[in-house]
Amino acid sequence: GRQFGAGYRWLHADHFYIGHAYEPTLSPGGQPIRITDHTLNLSATYAFTNRFSVGLDVPFEANHESFIQGDGLRHGFSSAALGDISVVGNVWLLQPLDHANGNVSVSLGVKAPTGPNDHIGTFHPSPGSAVTVPDNNTIQSGDGGWGVVLQTSAFRRLAGRFSAYAAGDYLMSPKSHTDVAAPPALGGGLTGVTDEYSAHAGLGYALAPRKGVAVSLGGRIDGVPVHDLVGGGDVYFRRPGYTIYAEPAVSLTFARSPFSRSGSTLSLSVPVAVDEDRKASVAEQHAGTHIGGDFARYLVFVNYSVRL
Repeated sequence: GRQFGAGYRWLHADHFYIGHAYEPTLSPGGQPIRITDHTLNLSATYAFTNRFSVGLDVPFEANHESFIQGDGLRHGFSSAALGDISVVGNVWLLQPLDHANGNVSVSLGVKAPTGPNDHIGTFHPSPGSAVTVPDNNTIQSGDGGWGVVLQTSAFRRLAGRFSAYAAGDYLMSPKSHTDVAAPPALGGGLTGVTDEYSAHAGLGYALAPRKGVAVSLGGRIDGVPVHDLVGGGDVYFRRPGYTIYAEPAVSLTFARSPFSRSGSTLSLSVPVAVDEDRKASVAEQHAGTHIGGDFARYLVFVNYSVRL
């Protein structure tokens, strides 16, 4: 079978943290760094059998960042481009037709450096001066390296209309760094190609089964580790840390729709941050510093998928 999907993620970060501490007065110029990311992800999945499938994800990003620069004024950087494309193979450990009440999947794939990581903008180090520098890697559409995608997910139907779910993914980046310089305001040096991780788990409830309405509530964590699993790029510029969210979601499944006779699903989730930690990188630890970073108070995910 085939499945196509479109997903949208919205992020706006304007809360400056050092470690777990909210430190708005310590951000550049004592004013928030403002980061807004829009990501549209187009996906296609082909199932060779009931257990084995392969998926393609193609992201497009439009990002903006602004902060108080060396001239005492707020200036912005913007970028919009194709992101890093990934191809992932998936397998259910149990035969889905025989285990409809619970199963576990594992996935392995590759992420290609198709998105640009060297988009440039203008930085103002002092009044009346301007230099051209690479945009902050926060708003670059790509990270400049190949990656290995590791994923797993599981679900289990519980009593009544309740079910439990869990999922996690880890992006392993063997490349240590790119040739792109880190922002001058953050000490320069080369930008590392970092690992990334995400996981969530919780409970779902079939609110109106006949109408295909379901809700869920769980926890989520997104982050960048201080140390990569492989690659040796820990000493290069990175922003390690994580955010823990409470994640409510609602989904609506249609048995038929104008786009699909085999069914489609529309879902909305709004993870709300409950804990942030901007960890000190290896480079910062060596320098005896701890540079902060901005975090989002909440995220918005909207996904629509159709089965053919």
